[in-house]
Amino acid sequence: MIRGTLKKIRILAAGLVLLIPLTACAQMEIMMPYEREQSYTDTEEWADEPADTDPVIFNDDLEPYEETLPEEEEPVEEEPEEIPEEPEVEKPRVFMPGAVDGDTYENQTLGIGLKLDSWWTYATADEIKKTNGFKEDMTTESVTAFLEEPEEFIDMDVVSGGIGNEISISAINSTFIAGNDLSAVAGDTAAALEEQLSKEKGYEDISSEVVQVNFLGEELSAALVTCSYQGTRVSQMQIHNIRNGYFYTISLLVFGEDDPESLFGNFYEIQGETT
Repeated sequence: MIRGTLKKIRILAAGLVLLIPLTACAQMEIMMPYEREQSYTDTEEWADEPADTDPVIFNDDLEPYEETLPEEEEPVEEEPEEIPEEPEVEKPRVFMPGAVDGDTYENQTLGIGLKLDSWWTYATADEIKKTNGFKEDMTTESVTAFLEEPEEFIDMDVVSGGIGNEISISAINSTFIAGNDLSAVAGDTAAALEEQLSKEKGYEDISSEVVQVNFLGEELSAALVTCSYQGTRVSQMQIHNIRNGYFYTISLLVFGEDDPESLFGNFYEIQGETT
């Protein structure tokens, strides 16, 4: 409707522009004979009258009048609109599976170390292999090839005796994480965990949120879900980060009044080199 109205306005305006010159020409044709006759008559009358004005003196020294036209302004070239570049995603190198030695776990690719007391029991290499569905040995080459697909690799799982607290670390190729927005991932994770627990029997007072934590000296967004199970408080936190082109998740499950952050002191950073 608006476009049609503007078109009509343009047509009317064009008609007015054409009409004005035609009208002006018609008036000139009517007036010109009278003006020519009047001018001729006046000239004859003036010829008989004595001139009572000073003669016109022409000055040859004056420079001829030259009409100067305004300089045309050069068109201003508009700068092209800058399109924001998408952040570059770090391409993964090789993924070296983590290794457990006694009460210590280390992963050179993720740069993470974990040291626990004897109350904790790590999953064996065979258990991790079965969890990931590997039929062959988990070597650097086989795990790297596995992570070239959008698959999650469980690298470590450890459970405390008696209480049942649990820590697990998994990784996925970061190129499969849209935008690599860790805060958005934390929000989606918190909502998914809350929805999952709401479908399970026995869980009550379920709530979820995104919290900011300081993990190994780095400020990160984490998903936190708390609930009650058979009268016991349960807290689960998931921390996400990216290292060497791999997006990894640390999941902390804690029963009782302790918070998952109480386990942060068992982690340490290592400087690993991958090739």
